[in-house]
Amino acid sequence: MTVRWTRRYPRSTWLAAAGTLVFINQTSMSYFLALLKLGEAVKVTGWFNSVHVPNAGAAFSYLTGAGGWQRWFFIVCSGSAEGFASLKSLEGLLPCNPPRELLL
Repeated sequence: MTVRWTRRYPRSTWLAAAGTLVFINQTSMSYFLALLKLGEAVKVTGWFNSVHVPNAGAAFSYLTGAGGWQRWFFIVCSGSAEGFASLKSLEGLLPCNPPRELLL
C-alpha cells in the first residue's frame, strides 16, 4: 500500500497550503488596489460589497489611534509564536500529524 504524499511530508503540505493562501491573498489585494479607487465599492452579491477602505490600525482598525507601536508589537508576537511552534515541532514535542483517533 502506498502512502499519500501529504502523509509522508506533512510539514511540506502545510507549508504549501500556507504559501498558496498568502499568494492568493496578495494577488487579490493587488488586483483590488489597482481596480478600485479609494472609497469605491463594487457589489459582489446582494449582501456583500467590496470597498476600498484604508486600514491604519490592527485588525478591523482596532488601535487606529495608538501611534504606530501596534505594528511592531504584532510583528514580535507573531514572530515569537512562529519561532516557538517551529522549535517545538523540530524537537518532536508538537506532533505534525494529529492522533489517529481524530482522523477517523
